[in-house]
Amino acid sequence: MTFPITSCGRIFTVEDLEVIRRIIQRDDTHRAQISREVCRRLGWLKPDGGLKEMSSRVALHKLHRLALIELPPPRHRNGNGACHIEFTAASPRDNFIGWTKEQRISHLHLVVNNSRFLILPWVHVKNLASKVLSQCAKQLPNDWHSSYGYTPVLLETFVEKERFAGTCYKAANWCHVGQTQGRGKSTEKTNANYLLKLFIFIPSARTFVRF
Repeated sequence: MTFPITSCGRIFTVEDLEVIRRIIQRDDTHRAQISREVCRRLGWLKPDGGLKEMSSRVALHKLHRLALIELPPPRHRNGNGACHIEFTAASPRDNFIGWTKEQRISHLHLVVNNSRFLILPWVHVKNLASKVLSQCAKQLPNDWHSSYGYTPVLLETFVEKERFAGTCYKAANWCHVGQTQGRGKSTEKTNANYLLKLFIFIPSARTFVRF
């Protein structure tokens, strides 16, 4: 592995990884606590001085997948519900936005990734998926600003091309802007590489600027 490693716009050195491993080794520590402590120890802060916790979580997950650190198992909540949707810090979409490398590093936090969307199989409500996406797109900018001190200008998601068409995203006015190469876990029976469709949504045309 070649060092330093860049993830979420931050450069991680060998020394940084040692700090992260010591944080993980503490007793009774879960992933959210780890991400916050990593921000504090490495001085990873937002423009308003808050912790860049979401970027930290994404970066730690990447380091975990690369086997450079070993995170504790994620905690799961029990309960009944119709669906689950999750948004996290995003990977860059440079060609669509028109970013240079420097602009990407500076503005990447303004793009939010819809990393998970699940409607339970026994739930049957007409147009539920597109309605959930539409409501999230309206509400997320304000909620994100309240939690993290800034307003995202783009939402994005990736859809596995061979399995899904992305119909609910199209119905919710997300734009299909191309495809990219995905990468998952490799096993003896599966190939880690697969094609992904990329969909992007602009919450407000007034806040979107081609940087």
